[in-house]
Amino acid sequence: MSPRPRPVQVVLSWLNGWAGSLLALVILLPAAAIIQLTNLIGSPTSTIGEGLHVAQAFNLERTSHLLYNASWAELSAGWWQLAAWTDLTDAFQHATSAIAAGREAMVAAHVFACLALWLLARRIGLTRLGATGAVVFYAISPLAIEYHRLVLLDNLAVPWLLIAFLFASVRFAKGLAYPIAIVAFALAVVTKPTFIVLLPILGWLLWRGFTWTQDRTPRLISAIVLSILGLAYLAALWRYGEALPGIEQTNIWANLSTSLYGNVEELGNAQRLIGLDPILPAFGAVGVIAGLRLRWLRPFSVGVLIEVAFWFAPGAHPETYVVAVIPLVALLVAGVIDAAIRAGAKEGQPFLQRPIAIVAVLLLIGNVALAAAFWPKSIVSIYSGHQERPRYAATSWIASNVRPKDKLIVDDAMWVDLIVGGVDEKRLVTFAKARDWKSYQYLVAVPQMSSPILKSATSNSQSHARFGPTGQRIEVRRILPEGKEVAEREQDKDAQNRARAGLELTKNVRLHLDSDARAALSEARVDPRLLSVLALLSGTHELVVYQFPAEPGEEGTNVLRRSALIAAVDGLPVVDAEGADSKGAKAVISELKVQLPTYRPASMEVRVVNGYNVLEIRYTPPSPTAMPK
Repeated sequence: MSPRPRPVQVVLSWLNGWAGSLLALVILLPAAAIIQLTNLIGSPTSTIGEGLHVAQAFNLERTSHLLYNASWAELSAGWWQLAAWTDLTDAFQHATSAIAAGREAMVAAHVFACLALWLLARRIGLTRLGATGAVVFYAISPLAIEYHRLVLLDNLAVPWLLIAFLFASVRFAKGLAYPIAIVAFALAVVTKPTFIVLLPILGWLLWRGFTWTQDRTPRLISAIVLSILGLAYLAALWRYGEALPGIEQTNIWANLSTSLYGNVEELGNAQRLIGLDPILPAFGAVGVIAGLRLRWLRPFSVGVLIEVAFWFAPGAHPETYVVAVIPLVALLVAGVIDAAIRAGAKEGQPFLQRPIAIVAVLLLIGNVALAAAFWPKSIVSIYSGHQERPRYAATSWIASNVRPKDKLIVDDAMWVDLIVGGVDEKRLVTFAKARDWKSYQYLVAVPQMSSPILKSATSNSQSHARFGPTGQRIEVRRILPEGKEVAEREQDKDAQNRARAGLELTKNVRLHLDSDARAALSEARVDPRLLSVLALLSGTHELVVYQFPAEPGEEGTNVLRRSALIAAVDGLPVVDAEGADSKGAKAVISELKVQLPTYRPASMEVRVVNGYNVLEIRYTPPSPTAMPK
């Protein structure tokens, strides 16, 4: 009788067996996080769906209520998961924006998904190298990099889905593992309803694992757990009148249909997906076909086919299913190659004489060749993007230029950013809650605005600041409550008066004007407040006006120039020989400080512009169009 091993020996033996796995995970998981964290907010462009999710989570975190009421048929557990993460990490306070806070949570979900995928690959029979290959494919595909960082409920549901498949593949402790699989799959579905289409795959894995003559207890426990979860959800739906069509406008069947057919506003189009990563769909197809021949991969091949079948359903959007498909495709491609290599390595069976081995070689060579050809361009595009700069610039412009009493109509993400930045929530309304646009002073317009109220507000407003190129542009628009046509008629009359006043200033011998400054005055492009104070100051000082610059974001708009740069006062520079403000500059500042509030500048300071010392006089918007009477 051999002696019983000591506990230390048992631990060392276990560590020795898992050393390779632990080493792989220690390298893979941080690498997966770094891949996603690199330029996390710079690319891709944030979507309306991302804004919705971060706004719901933000409101849950601070008030315990959703920002938008949702029926039981529309609720997502993902909002609570996202709120729990942001509350735990204080993400909205330390992140650069609301979108950045949400994407941090997506990185965490991605790392958990990588861990679950690796464990699932090992559980169903892949070698360590094969499981590592699956995670690498899952982590570095440009399609995966782009979509895994978006704040999507799908990304929160994927870890639950993989955990469900992992525990459904367990062949021991089934009485515990199978109920866990069912609960995990239920969490995936209540996080993202489209995942319900993969229920047959979970059932297949559970069915295949049962030994029908022995596993009565696991079968009974699993049936009880499934029944309790299903009946609890149906009871909640029935309680709120959403279980059957016709009881209320919103019901579970209508919502499920909408969910299955997707929301194209959240994601891009199918053509763009293929352009971003043609390798994944091409080799995914090969992996699915080859996987059907392998018993242990067959359920996952069928899972991909089920997802693809919904792609071609009338009214469906393929983009809705892409996030759930990526881990399954990665598992299949790695599994087929791994199985072929092992099969070809068997003694007495020449490697290249086995059909599956040929598939493996073609997959491996083709994958590497196409990845080298297509992936670098897509990955460089993702990592070099700065697509959130327009949003940052617009938020900064609002903080610096909008008066404390002005109210704004903004999208969900900017609603969060402005509140975190200290703006009173009462001054803000989101697109979905906007009702009477005439009671607001500004509309922050973004691509994909579609509601009639927003269109009406846009058509009755004028651009005050623009940030970003077409397609990514964020525009701060001044709302004209009297209507654009009436406002523009009055503005035309005011422009004629400003032109006359500006022309008089160009003739003033005590004002020395740069050619651009002279043109701005003659063309009525200068704020009436500046016209008034320049006329006033020229009575006591001789001024050299360098220019009337456009504020950042206001270039190319019809917004009046509300800043003046003065290079010299009374024949002397605005900075003396010792580098301090000159007496003339101090005198001008003193005179302006005692003006009435309407004519008192928001800021007066000496600073360097284009290498020149100038005194900047600056007013806040909105600029009055009429000359003072």
